[in-house]
Amino acid sequence: MYKVVRGQVRVEKGNETAQEVGQGAVLNSLGPGQTFGEMSFLDGSLPCANCIAEGDDVQVMKLSKQGMQALLQQDSKLCTAFYKQMAITVSQRLQKVSKTTADIREAPRGLAQQENPASSLSAKKLLKIRRRLGIPDTEHMACMTQCTMITPAKRKSHGTLYVFETAVGFVAKVFGLRQLEVVAYSTASEVRRD
Repeated sequence: MYKVVRGQVRVEKGNETAQEVGQGAVLNSLGPGQTFGEMSFLDGSLPCANCIAEGDDVQVMKLSKQGMQALLQQDSKLCTAFYKQMAITVSQRLQKVSKTTADIREAPRGLAQQENPASSLSAKKLLKIRRRLGIPDTEHMACMTQCTMITPAKRKSHGTLYVFETAVGFVAKVFGLRQLEVVAYSTASEVRRD
């Protein structure tokens, strides 16, 4: 188990595949005084998330299981308080992770359409879309819908529109090749709905 002494540590969802560390969905950010590795500490299992230092000034303190157990065996009140706090921390963390990684219907297909469980977007697919469009994991997606984009040259392109907090992304296939376009709201001069 580790305790953050200085700096920030980013917690990312682990992956069974050979995905590089630093490419997972961001679950949490930990600062001084916060701990990570509690589940592995409790049950000896392998970590289910990757913890990555956010910069060069990060300092963590390792709390060895054997050392902690020896200390806790000497003081029953300390032992009770430690495991109570551990249970609270793990419970809060689990709630946060559940909200972050669940396959929630974050973006229904079309705002006016009735909800259909088959049209939900999985967390894995959403992460893939975010990576392709260059949208940070921390940004909420408000909507996803099929649409027709009209270019300045008056050409129509049919595809999927992803609406995020600061930008919209459009994905279409042209002659079998995937075309991506991202427009930040700060650069948009007009949005028309016909």
